[in-house]
Parts: sequence; C-alpha cells; structure tokens
Amino acid sequence: MLLCQVAEQIVLLGRNMGEQVAVEYNTNRTRTSPERDFESLYRTFKILYSKSKPTESGEVPLRLKPNVPAKETQMRIEEEEGVYTSHDGLDDGDDGATLE
Repeated sequence: MLLCQVAEQIVLLGRNMGEQVAVEYNTNRTRTSPERDFESLYRTFKILYSKSKPTESGEVPLRLKPNVPAKETQMRIEEEEGVYTSHDGLDDGDDGATLE
C-alpha cells in the first residue's frame, strides 16, 4: 500500500512531515488515483492503524493485511515522538483514572 510505504519513509512528526507525505504520495500515485491532501491521507492512515488485530491466532486474515504495515509504521512514529496512542485496548482509554 503506497500510503504506508510513504508514511514509513517519512515518519509523521508534525504538520510539515504530513505535507511531505502528501507531496510524496501524490507524486507516486497511479494516474487513475485522485490527488489527495494531507488530511485525507491522515484519516485513511488512522483508520488503518486503529483497527484491532485478531487475538485468536497468529494468522492475520486477508482483509486485515493492509493494517499490519500501518500498525508497524504507527509504532515507529510513536517511538520517535515519545507519545503512545495505539496501546489502548477495547476500553478506548477509559481506565486512565485507575492507572494514575
């Protein structure tokens, strides 16, 4: 997936990096694909890395294969920033008060 490849090359740290991702994505997109701005690309990337992974087995279903590179890239972004957003489980962070 082109978006994950571009996001992996340019770690999304701040707005300027996002603009670089949009420029790189639009440069490498196919002719039939529409040009996309950073906001649109970020929403798509966020949807990909936010989907939960299956917990039953180590096998990733075919429909979730695009999510794997997005999750790996998001973890790399979080390591660079020092901010972690993808560690919450099904509670969506509702247990924050009990962890303090």
